[in-house]
Amino acid sequence: MSTRVMVPPDPLVSPADVPGGHGPDDAAVAAMIVAAQRLIDGPSGWLGICLGPQTLETVVRCWSDVETALFGPVIDIESILYIDASGDEHQVPDDDWLLDGGRLYLASSWVRPALASRRFPIKITYDAGYNESDPYSGGTGDIPENAKAAIIDAVQQLILARSDTLGLRSVETVDVETITYLDADKVSAIMRNASSDLLSGLWVPRI
Repeated sequence: MSTRVMVPPDPLVSPADVPGGHGPDDAAVAAMIVAAQRLIDGPSGWLGICLGPQTLETVVRCWSDVETALFGPVIDIESILYIDASGDEHQVPDDDWLLDGGRLYLASSWVRPALASRRFPIKITYDAGYNESDPYSGGTGDIPENAKAAIIDAVQQLILARSDTLGLRSVETVDVETITYLDADKVSAIMRNASSDLLSGLWVPRI
């Protein structure tokens, strides 16, 4: 299985939501928000779910993987495409799959075609994340407030790392120059530690 983001989510918070002496449209803080959100959100994040609404493409090896492969909460399925044994691409008819409770199910009456001999012959394109719509009306609900708080907390830690010596490394070339740079691994760990307690209840392990 492999998943990539086709349309990324919008930032869940703005620089104005982050306490500090920066302006409400501070570009550096906006970039930190994107970095902090990417650390937890969607297929690249450690949380295992999607927060902001986004469009994903997941490819899988076989039909049995279809129902467990998606990152939730799933808003809607755009298409399920597959390459058959002859090498031709087809779409699974809308009547032959069901989205129920964020899970995708293939109809038991649908005869699953033989697939092409390739690594990922099935491709699912779908929208996922919290869309701020009532779950009782088919929506996925509001973005969890603790997720927003975790991003704000992580950005504050990143601002601290930038403004002080925390997370900085230096490499000195004798008689030439000293290069100082941000330790990405250390900053990532700081950001994760800052958000993990707030997000522990949302974590979905990925197999």
